[in-house]
Amino acid sequence: PFVKLKDGKKTISELALKFFSENQAKKVTYSSLNNHLQEGIFLEIIEVLNKQLEEKDKQLQAAAEEKAALLERLKDAQQSEQQAHALHAGTMHRTALLETRDEQPKNTFKQRFNWFKKQNGGADND
Repeated sequence: PFVKLKDGKKTISELALKFFSENQAKKVTYSSLNNHLQEGIFLEIIEVLNKQLEEKDKQLQAAAEEKAALLERLKDAQQSEQQAHALHAGTMHRTALLETRDEQPKNTFKQRFNWFKKQNGGADND
């Protein structure tokens, strides 16, 4: 109804052009407004996610530092255990040397073990 044939050419009435341009302007306005709102929402979501990532980074750093401290303490404990073991072995060796110095051991291992068993309710196996 808005298209007319004039001098062999199709023309559109001014009313149709006005209607079309107003509706198109509204669509562009709503579309751009919607895009801006979505961009704003997405920017807020991105900001929240970035803050969460920063917090996770801090937590991971703290966990790594705690792990490093625990590993250092474990190394110290292992070194102390090795030193204690070496000291005990040296003490046992010295005790064995002192016992055999007179060419006769005062108590053999078997005698000491049997004494320990008697003290704890076991039978003597001599």
